[in-house]
Amino acid sequence: MEIKITCPVEKSVRFSILFLIAYSVIQLVGILTPQSRHFFELLIPVSIMINLIILFLFHKPWDKLHILFFSGVALFSFLIEAFGANTGILFGEFVYGETLFLKIFNTPVVIGFYWLLLVYGAVHLIRSIPSLRKFTPLIVGVVIVLFDFALETVAMNTGMWTWIFNDIPLRNSAMWFVVSASIASLFELLDIKTESKVAGVIFILQFISIAILCKFLG
Repeated sequence: MEIKITCPVEKSVRFSILFLIAYSVIQLVGILTPQSRHFFELLIPVSIMINLIILFLFHKPWDKLHILFFSGVALFSFLIEAFGANTGILFGEFVYGETLFLKIFNTPVVIGFYWLLLVYGAVHLIRSIPSLRKFTPLIVGVVIVLFDFALETVAMNTGMWTWIFNDIPLRNSAMWFVVSASIASLFELLDIKTESKVAGVIFILQFISIAILCKFLG
């Protein structure tokens, strides 16, 4: 008789994936339902942090390099966004709404963590395809820009941010590419691991959710 033993870690991964899928579906339905839309919009920053926490629950290794690197990415991304939001120089002229909650320098604190979540997931996915791995920074930049195309529509319709002249300048996409490709390059240069077992699922769910919201809110 064959006895199959399931590792507790594998069970945790499966449970987390099922939770993430269920949470994404509930969030989608909540935002697309007029009666509950405002409530679920306010949960967007909570959702970002839930995804990030689950991502890092399965990350390894947790050494000084990785802790400093991830902290640095979140801080760097936040500072780039803060500079852009307050000057209009980098991305164009836009203002953050109230949906993303707590702000410093007119910039939501959670935005740096969102960048970290997205780039980590994108790097993980590209690295999982051997033939593409040597082009990781370039492809990550392109993937994140494609993500932003859908995100912009969702952001403006859910109160995340608003463009001053209702016109998204080309340099916004250029900056999304530069920032994401630069961070991905550091992942490669410093050999930062992206071995979280849920990273790919999280990124794909983020992409699908944003694409669906873009379709129905656009």
